Amino acid sequence: MKKIALLLLAFSLSLGLHAQKTYMLATAVSDYKGQQNDLVQTTKDAKTLAKFFKSRGATVTLLTSKYATRDNIIYSLRKIAQKMKPEDRLIFAYNGHGTEGALYTNDAGNNKPLLYSELYRELEKINCQNVTIFINACFSGSATKSIKGSKYVLFLSSRETEKSAVTNWYGGMFSRSLLKGLQNIGGSDSNGDKKITVMELFEYIRKDVMNHSDSNQHPTLGVNKANRDMVVVDWNKKKD
Repeated sequence: MKKIALLLLAFSLSLGLHAQKTYMLATAVSDYKGQQNDLVQTTKDAKTLAKFFKSRGATVTLLTSKYATRDNIIYSLRKIAQKMKPEDRLIFAYNGHGTEGALYTNDAGNNKPLLYSELYRELEKINCQNVTIFINACFSGSATKSIKGSKYVLFLSSRETEKSAVTNWYGGMFSRSLLKGLQNIGGSDSNGDKKITVMELFEYIRKDVMNHSDSNQHPTLGVNKANRDMVVVDWNKKKD
């Protein structure tokens, strides 16, 4: 019996060593070159989202405003890649200005935006099976054009032809809906099993944003059919 107990203990420890970990790179720009380009609340939204995933056990890297440059984002992704195992999950989040095919990082005024094609090129180098992306930026729906592979789940704030609304009192409509949905505020867990799946979260965000924008903003989802039922947050666990 003692031998069996020791074997079971060793087995459980080996499972713990290979348990899935979540790594997150949260980025945002509020302070752009020229005050007319500044955004209200985007940095706050990114910090709140990072705090949420950190509370769920994620290892978080946060880059905001002057630190959220194209080169720093790429460098941070490469540093995170060095730590990740194939079974781990990566979350990339961005709040700021965007255009078709690119994100306006802090140094975009120097002709150094982060192209979606560049972002995916870096993500393809990371040896993991799941990458979840949250982008709150104008024309973010264009991010789906550069996807290659089935490991990506994209929650995007608008269609490729639409702007994404930001308000002075609670930040981006998409960010607000995303945070509410992750926390199961307002019934994002539609079947009541305390597991919020990709489709449950997206449907909640889509309806909430369209309701608060008078149907002028349409969040977009990019996902492989096999990942639609993937659990984003499991409230049956203390940490994901």
